Amino acid sequence: MVYHQHILRLARSLLEILVLALGRRIEDLSALTADPVTKLKLLHYPPHTSKDVRQFGAGAHRDFGLLTILLQQPGKDGLQVFHPPTKEWLSVPAVEDVFVVNIGDLIKKWTDGQFASTLHRVINAVDGDRYSVPCFYEGDPTATNPFREDEGDGETVEMHIRRKLDMSYGM
Repeated sequence: MVYHQHILRLARSLLEILVLALGRRIEDLSALTADPVTKLKLLHYPPHTSKDVRQFGAGAHRDFGLLTILLQQPGKDGLQVFHPPTKEWLSVPAVEDVFVVNIGDLIKKWTDGQFASTLHRVINAVDGDRYSVPCFYEGDPTATNPFREDEGDGETVEMHIRRKLDMSYGM
């Protein structure tokens, strides 16, 4: 529970930086951070035993929500991000006491692409098991866009997540 509270504070601080970078006020985040939905997971990737280079722990995707804050097992690399200019996958080193932060589709949408969502995947090319702890920070389900003067199309966090789930899984 203490870890989760620290992650919530970190997410809030990161959102404050983004909102200030866009020329808005920190107070504009109050609805978005009032009662945020988060998913904290412990992910296990078993050893990669296949010779098939197309086998992944998680295929290429972008996260639906606002932010993903990821703690990786030190020395057990596996996360890769796509670098569009070179069309290459770049490994993200798993460093002790360092978080990886991925921007999700909702921030991309709400900032009109000023902040891009991160296309990423996971491979497990290391010997042995690999663990990571992502926290998916979605925001308050009833909140609308705090990054613009107007609310854009008025889509709430919940509406966005449901739409993305429908598109991905036909729910």
